[in-house]
Amino acid sequence: MDFLTSVGNFEYGMFSTPSLGLKFLFKSGTVIGLLGRIVPHAADVTGERFCYAQYLREVIFSPLDVQEPDFVNIQSLI
Repeated sequence: MDFLTSVGNFEYGMFSTPSLGLKFLFKSGTVIGLLGRIVPHAADVTGERFCYAQYLREVIFSPLDVQEPDFVNIQSLI
């Protein structure tokens, strides 16, 4: 799971997931959670911004005895 937080002085922000055909308003302070390995994503803004990305690394699965997830494409979900 990835968490993206955008902060800054920007007028316009749009977060998109092209493979799903979805777009979301992306204001300063917005937090978006998604599975970055599965859902390709992009952000388009006008102005200055800082994006803080936090993501779950695969290495934490071993000590927990959890199987690491495989890469997935959108066709696998249909």
